[in-house]
Amino acid sequence: MAYRNSTETFGSVAKALHWAIAGCFVIAYTSVYYAIAYTVDGQVANDIAVQIHITTGIVTAGLILVRVYWRLSGIRPEVLVTNANLKIAAQISHAALYACMIVQPITGYLGTFRDADYLGVTNFGDTALFAWISTTFDISWEAWEAPMDFIHRSVLGSKLLWMLILVHVGAALMHHFVWRDGTLVRMLPRR
Repeated sequence: MAYRNSTETFGSVAKALHWAIAGCFVIAYTSVYYAIAYTVDGQVANDIAVQIHITTGIVTAGLILVRVYWRLSGIRPEVLVTNANLKIAAQISHAALYACMIVQPITGYLGTFRDADYLGVTNFGDTALFAWISTTFDISWEAWEAPMDFIHRSVLGSKLLWMLILVHVGAALMHHFVWRDGTLVRMLPRR
């Protein structure tokens, strides 16, 4: 299998990035869900779950940067659907999914006060940039963090991102089982 995309199918790099980001999303979501639903802040289990969430978020951000670069620098397989409305819907949903994949880790970083020193990442509240923002705009950490957390958790994490993922998976299943056009097979790892 070629590592680059062709006009007919996705290459191994695009497939690996797609499935790695999907796996990271599942790990990030389940770890933070566990931390919120089954632990109390300050417990060792909570700290471990939150650190897994943060670590996976940082890894996901890196993978997304690579994925965006890979998508912009290479060719993309031709869309197999011939209906113009479905093509437009696919373009819009993919653009929205990419936008959420970019905004989600950014708001996660900008809205947490937890460190990831083991990865060389300082929390945003301790950076010179936040100190400048805080001084220039006379804003406290709490006032800064609240909208970031709202976007990260309440808008994207619990609603919009899940709706887009359901649309994405639903469309892939429609391609495979209803239209039988091979779209889903092009993103699956080859046996």
